[in-house]
Amino acid sequence: MAEQKRNFSAAEKAKIVREGMNGTTSIAEICRRYGITYGQFYDWQRRAMAGMTEALERNGAHKGKPDKHAVALSKAEEKLAKLHRVVTEITLENLELKKTLGA
Repeated sequence: MAEQKRNFSAAEKAKIVREGMNGTTSIAEICRRYGITYGQFYDWQRRAMAGMTEALERNGAHKGKPDKHAVALSKAEEKLAKLHRVVTEITLENLELKKTLGA
């Protein structure tokens, strides 16, 4: 009889990943105990680490402080847009001069 696929809640996944990260039990043992594959465990671990990184990057955003990376990115985008406008303007002027001078 085929084993039924189990759906783990987010809390259960977090518990399993924490258990694997504490180093007292091998990943193989944890996977056997919970009936999951290595790939499943490492996918959960990768997603947990990405979520943790994202949460830490946003640290302070909830306190009304602007995120310095977001501010820097916004300034860089504004500068890039301004440069793009200047290049476009110069290109259009160049094309008009070529038409006028017959080059």
